[in-house]
Amino acid sequence: MSVGEMLKGITVVEISSSVAAPFAARIMADLGADVYKIEPPGDGDAARRWGPPFWRGDATPFHAFNRGKRSVAVDLKDPPSRDVLRNFIVAKADVVIQNLRAGLIETFELDGINLLKVAPRLIYCNMGGFGSKGPMRSQMGYEALIQAITGLISVTGEPDRDPVRLGIPAADMGTGMWAVIGILAALQRRQTTGKGHIVEASLYDTGLGWTSMVMAQYQATGAIPQRQGLKGTSLVPNGGFRAADGMLMLTVGTDVQFQSLCRAVGRPELAQDPKYITNADRRAHEDELVALLNDTFLTKPRADWCSLLTASGVAAIPVQDLAEVANSEQTAASEMLQDCPGDDLRLIGLPIRIDGERPRPRNAAPACGELPLAELLRHGNK
Repeated sequence: MSVGEMLKGITVVEISSSVAAPFAARIMADLGADVYKIEPPGDGDAARRWGPPFWRGDATPFHAFNRGKRSVAVDLKDPPSRDVLRNFIVAKADVVIQNLRAGLIETFELDGINLLKVAPRLIYCNMGGFGSKGPMRSQMGYEALIQAITGLISVTGEPDRDPVRLGIPAADMGTGMWAVIGILAALQRRQTTGKGHIVEASLYDTGLGWTSMVMAQYQATGAIPQRQGLKGTSLVPNGGFRAADGMLMLTVGTDVQFQSLCRAVGRPELAQDPKYITNADRRAHEDELVALLNDTFLTKPRADWCSLLTASGVAAIPVQDLAEVANSEQTAASEMLQDCPGDDLRLIGLPIRIDGERPRPRNAAPACGELPLAELLRHGNK
């Protein structure tokens, strides 16, 4: 069995939009599950309109998080249509993933508590901004808001400038990953107990999860961690340096590596300077040392420095833009940038291998309502 068939036989119903829940369902689709994406008739998932850029009529974020699925247009406000979906879930579904506005799924009687009464083996996953508890449980939780309220923005950016948000949907995608971890654990437990479970994952909890290291520092010291820009927090030198044609990142993990760095850049005397012998010494005189290294790195292109430093046993790498990443030999070898059957839009795959094989998409993102509701009950694995 290939890695793309690991979840073969598992039927997933996704009642969702945006990023977090669609990403969770896309992970399961790439691993072989049959995923039925339930969308409102007409415009469908709001993410279809998150452009430009657009690709084949839908915004590119929609393609990134919805390949490998079938789309079914269902008006959840219409009782007969809702009944068809409910009957399909009860008869065929192993997993339901939903991220509708807090309280809305209950009004349709498609919530986990109701469905598990008639489908006791069902794994039901609720996803949302703030989870089911606390004073903010009914509030909307978009990515930028979550980054702001969980402290992620506060520790991102340059120390003497305004904080900045992460350039990726880390809370959304992370929540999708946690949801899948919970779903897979529940499926495993079901094999021995025969019972379903209600899984919950929220953007707020995920955002807090990403603060694990800096929160530990705060809890231990009471000092609020500050923004560091490209600079690391413990080792020196450790951060970004400007070469003649761009930025490079380097990290010196040991005093021996610092000695190798000094020889490689033609400044062996720095390794003997009492101000820089140990990491603690270098931290005490970091600004002075970084200024000296900056002047040195400006004399050559970053590729020259990275080759020289790597050969000397020092960890150094260029800071690349996405065009450089997309066209790099390492990206090609990783097989992370994947072609999709029936489409020539290359998309990032799942960052896992099983027995050396990376999951691959079975089909491109579907058109809204591609599978007619009337045909839904003919599908599924049970």
